[in-house]
Amino acid sequence: MDLGTHRALSGMYRTLTRCFKIMGCLASFFDATNGILQGCPLSVILINLLTSVWKRVLDAQQQGIKVAVQALPPSDQPAQALQFILTALGYADDTYGFAAGSNTLTPLLDCTTDWLEDTGQGVNAKKSVGFSSDARHPVKAALQGVPFPISSEFKSLGAGVRTTDATCSGPLIKKRISRACSLLDRVHGAQGNFERRCDIISTMITATGLHAAEIVPLQPKDLLPFETKVMQTIWGRSRPGRAKEIFFTLLCKGHRIAPTLVLKYHRILWLSQLCRTRGAGQITAQAIWEMTTFHKGSGPYGRAMSTAQECGWVATQGWWGWKVPGRQEPLLLYGDKNTIKHEVREQLRSQMLDSLVQRRPRLFAGAHYTTCRRLVQPSIASFATELQRSILRGILSGATWTALRAYQRGMRATSTCPYCGNAPENEEHIFWQCSAWSTVRDTHLPGIRTAAAQITGLPLMDQWPPCLRLCGLAPELDTDSVKSGTALAFMTALHNMLVAVLQARKLRDTQSPMLFMGSSLSQQLRQYPYHQLVGPLPRPEDKGLLQERG
Repeated sequence: MDLGTHRALSGMYRTLTRCFKIMGCLASFFDATNGILQGCPLSVILINLLTSVWKRVLDAQQQGIKVAVQALPPSDQPAQALQFILTALGYADDTYGFAAGSNTLTPLLDCTTDWLEDTGQGVNAKKSVGFSSDARHPVKAALQGVPFPISSEFKSLGAGVRTTDATCSGPLIKKRISRACSLLDRVHGAQGNFERRCDIISTMITATGLHAAEIVPLQPKDLLPFETKVMQTIWGRSRPGRAKEIFFTLLCKGHRIAPTLVLKYHRILWLSQLCRTRGAGQITAQAIWEMTTFHKGSGPYGRAMSTAQECGWVATQGWWGWKVPGRQEPLLLYGDKNTIKHEVREQLRSQMLDSLVQRRPRLFAGAHYTTCRRLVQPSIASFATELQRSILRGILSGATWTALRAYQRGMRATSTCPYCGNAPENEEHIFWQCSAWSTVRDTHLPGIRTAAAQITGLPLMDQWPPCLRLCGLAPELDTDSVKSGTALAFMTALHNMLVAVLQARKLRDTQSPMLFMGSSLSQQLRQYPYHQLVGPLPRPEDKGLLQERG
C-alpha cells in the first residue's frame, strides 16, 4: 500500500473507538488496532480498489469471451463499441473470471495465483465454485492447489445464478419464498387497517422474498401458494369466492404485493433497464436477439422476453420496440422510465381483470378496467368506517355470502332466502328483490336513479351489466362523466345502497343467526362465517347492547 494512503487511513482510525452493542446495551469502548474493521465503509472502498487491480490484470490477458453485435438500441447516451471481451467481474469480495474454454482458462488462473501471492491472500474453497454453460465440458479449476467444486447454481449478491438451461425454480429463490411465507404469520400483530397491512407486506415481505426474482429461474406456478397466503394475510380467510384479480388490480397495489404480478413487472422493467443502459449487459442482450436460433431461452433475457409476449406484446422494432394492446403508438423500452413503469403496470392489471371477466362472467361481465381504476378507490375512501369499507371490498370482489353459495358449499340445507322465504338468495335477490331490505333499498334508489340519469349512454337499471348490478364495478362509461365527477357520484350512491343492505342483514344475523342455522350442520361449521364476517356470536347479555348500536 502507498505510504500516503496508509498514513491517511491510520489518521482516520487513530481517534476512533469502538464497542459492541448487545441487546440494546453498550459494552466497553476499545481501540481498533488490527486493520480495517469489517463493516466499516472504508472496507468496501478498499476491497473494490483491490478487486479492480485484479480485473485489470485479467483483462490485459485478452483470454475472455468475445461478444459482438451489429446494432444497439437508440439512446441519448454516447455511442459505444459493438463488442466487448468478458474476462472478469467483481464487486467487493464477489469476483468472477470467465474463459471461452479450458485452454484459455489456465492463463487466467495463473495470473490470479500470482495476484493472490503478491497481495498476501488465500483461497476459501468452501465459498468458491467452478461452473460451465456446457455440461459436456465440466470445468476443472484450482487456485493455489485448491480445487473448485463444480456447481450448476450459486449465490451472487443474494441472487441464485444458474448456469444450465433447466427451467424449474431454483432452490435459493424457493428458500427465500418459504422464508417470506413464514414472515406473513407475523403481520397480524402489526397495528393498522387494510392499507397498513398492504404497506407492510409490499415493503418488508414481498420485496424480500422476491429479491432479484427478475433474473433468477422462477416458475410462476411456484408463486401461487405465496400469493394465496399474501391475500389471506391482508384480508383473512372469511370470504370464499372472492376474486383475487379484483383484490390485486383495484383494491391494492398488485405490482408490489401480488407475487405473480411482481415477477412479471420486474422482468419487463429489467428488460427496459437493459435498453436504456449502455454496457456489457446491453450488448449481451442484443447478441442473443441476433442469434438465428433464438427462442424463448432459459436465461434472464429469454424469460423477460417470454413474459412480455405472454402479456400480448409483439416486438416490432428489435427487442426494444413493442406493439402493446390498447395503445396506438409502439412502446419504446428505452424511453422515459416513469412512462414505462406506468404502462407496464396498467397492462398487467388490465390483463388480469380481463381474464377474470372471462373466467366468472356471471358476476363480472362488463367490468372495464380503466373506469374502475378511476372510481373504485375514491368511492371506498368516501365511507366513514373501516367496517363499511371492508363490506364494500367484499361486494366488489364477488365475495358476498348468500344462501345459494352456502347451500352449494354444504353449509345450508336449502338455498331459499332465510329473510323473506320467497326465492333462492343470490346477489340479485339480496340487493334488488328481497322484501326484507326494501326499506333500506328504497331510501337510496331515488338518488341512484337521479345520478344515473346524468351519465350519457348508461342503460336502464334493469339492463345494467352483472358487474354493476351484482358487484358495484363500473362498466365502460362516458369519458366526460368520469372526468366531471358525475360517474363518481353515481358509483358512490350505488355503493352506499349495497353496503347499507348488507349492514342491515349483518345486524339481523348478529342478533339471531339465520343464514347458517341448519340443524344438521355441526356447531363449528354453523358459526364459521360469523367469526370473521360479523364477529363472534353475541352472548345473551350483549344482545340488547347490539340492538342499541344498530
